[in-house]
Amino acid sequence: PANPVSGKKRVRFADVPLSESEVEEFGRDFHAESVELAILGMSCASCVNLIERTLKKKRGVNGASVALATSTGRIQFDPKEIDSEEIIAAINGLGFKASKPTGSLQKSATERLTHAAQIKKWRRTFFVTLLFTLPTLFVSILLKNHCNPTLVLNGLSLHNLFLFLLCTVVQIFTGRYFYVSAFKSLRHGAANMDVLIAMATTVAYTYSVIIVIHAMCVQKPLSPVTFFETPAMLFAFVSFGRWLEHIAKSKTSAALTKLMQLQATEAVIVEMNSKNEITSERWVSVDSVEKNDTLKVIPGDKVPVDGVIIDGSSNIDESMITGESMPVTKQTGSRVIGATMNLDGMLLIQATQVGSETMLSQIVKLIEEAQTSKAPIQRYADKIAGYFVPTIVTLSLLSLLVWIAVGKTDQSVIDHMVANCTLELQSRGHVPVSEAAYVQIAFLVAISVLCMACPCALGLA
Repeated sequence: PANPVSGKKRVRFADVPLSESEVEEFGRDFHAESVELAILGMSCASCVNLIERTLKKKRGVNGASVALATSTGRIQFDPKEIDSEEIIAAINGLGFKASKPTGSLQKSATERLTHAAQIKKWRRTFFVTLLFTLPTLFVSILLKNHCNPTLVLNGLSLHNLFLFLLCTVVQIFTGRYFYVSAFKSLRHGAANMDVLIAMATTVAYTYSVIIVIHAMCVQKPLSPVTFFETPAMLFAFVSFGRWLEHIAKSKTSAALTKLMQLQATEAVIVEMNSKNEITSERWVSVDSVEKNDTLKVIPGDKVPVDGVIIDGSSNIDESMITGESMPVTKQTGSRVIGATMNLDGMLLIQATQVGSETMLSQIVKLIEEAQTSKAPIQRYADKIAGYFVPTIVTLSLLSLLVWIAVGKTDQSVIDHMVANCTLELQSRGHVPVSEAAYVQIAFLVAISVLCMACPCALGLA
């Protein structure tokens, strides 16, 4: 196989004739190129599996490896059959935001690796959700043993009305992130973890609304048992988990982030006359530096890019690259490395490598390639994640159908389950268990399967 780092491939020849198709397949790797993409919008391993599976089906794509922790992807492709813009369009078509890293190394990658925006987003979401979830939990516990709940209307208690209002706010404010992600995922024939969370909360909320409306329509003297607190608590838990997840991701990339922050952000470009005298100076962003530009580096400043000294001498601290603690003396004709520190002399250097060609950029690139490479067990886990959500949904539906069938065929099983809770429900002012209680029990079991799988989904993510 080809070495993705060196771009070289070792070939052994044998006296065995090859077909035309085999020669074409064998030679495809020699023309392969690779592209590093920043991919935003991934929430779990199912998203990783979806992107990799979709890209590998594209003609001309030889390999794809996506890293959830760094929000990056490395794709090998044959430029004769597909280009990077088509690959980006394919990823964007799945509902994600893919782009080539632009701007300075520090600006483009550091913000992505620190997950600052996502941490801020989920921290705010969690606290707002918690603000409405705590009263929901408090009301549920406080009124649990209330014998005579106040009825607003026949079939609607003040307890259920209060829970409905609080849960609706959470369902709209917090749920919108999960609903948008779930819709994008389902639109492309996939199911990520957000689909499971959205389905669990929607079923619990919708079922509660329906049974309350039904109780009001038939003018029941008591209010039914609802599950309004379930979506609110689940959203609070999952949003808290997302917040912690992005904090953990930022810590895993802390070393790489610190390495990127070593790069200089500005440079001084000088213009010189025929007598090699400086005629003008201007400060520019390091992104604006081009090859063969003449740069001025004063003592105490970082060398902006890799280059060659054309005038001056100084001691350079190269410990960040070589690990050598003693400064290295540099003079005219010596090569200098970007991001190293000029200690005591003014230098004029000619830029030789800029942007992604500098030594620091190459080191960062190698580290990111190592992070996007996956062990066999990780690839196996990503593959399983693609089937996790459909399996849970299938089990939930199966549970619903089985318990409905059991309730219709053997009422004694349902009677045994609710025998001890009937008096409690009546004492709380709720509708007592009726002959159709097996439907409520079936929905309760199905919702429980979905809700209990959500923490598993978070852990798998």
